[in-house]
Parts: sequence; C-alpha cells; structure tokens
Amino acid sequence: MGEYIQSLVDSREYDDSAIAQDVMLRHHIANLNRRVMQYQGNDSVNDGVNNKDVGVNVGDMSERKITGRQKEILRLIRESSTITAKRMSEILSVTSRTIERDIASLKGMGILTRKGADNDGEWIIHP
Repeated sequence: MGEYIQSLVDSREYDDSAIAQDVMLRHHIANLNRRVMQYQGNDSVNDGVNNKDVGVNVGDMSERKITGRQKEILRLIRESSTITAKRMSEILSVTSRTIERDIASLKGMGILTRKGADNDGEWIIHP
C-alpha cells in the first residue's frame, strides 16, 4: 500500500497522473495473473479462494431449476396450447415482459418451443 500512496504523492508533486496510473496498472496486472494461475489450477498460488471448479458446467442449462411461476406457465400451456403471453400475464398477475422472460428461459432450457406465428401458433412442451 505504501507504493500506492507514494505514487499519489508523486503524481501530485510532479503534476503527472501517469505515475499513479502505472502503479495501479501493475497491481491490477499482478492480481489478474494470480487469478489466471488459480483458475488454471496452479496450486503454488493460493489466497484462500477455492477456484478449482470455476467455469465447470458454464452454460449447462440442464441443472437449472424451474421457478414456481414457470411451472404455472407450463400448467397454463398444458391446459391450452394456444394461450397467449398476454393472457398468461393476466391470469398470473404479472407483466407481459415478466412472462416473456420466463418463456425465454424455458425455451433456453429446451423445455418450450413455439410452432407457428405469435397470433395463431401453439406452444409445445418438451419432456
């Protein structure tokens, strides 16, 4: 920390902000390098943070949980495969945008697709 304070003093004294910026940049680079080494599994660097499983299953939607509202959306679709998002929002007392986000999430998990146009299509639920 002493180097950082000294760089601030020097920057002010010499009217050159690059002095402090260089010190901060060196510290950031050192921290990033340490994190990269931790991520790559280099055990020689350890700051008490367990990053061994960082990045595992990133993007894997199969373990994602379905919310209660998403379950209700699926129930409504099972009752009427042609139900609109607007009608779901009215029944569930949420905004249309909330329903659209939940539908997008269900589509992303591969649970739900839409066949046909928005105004006359139907929902398909995949097991």
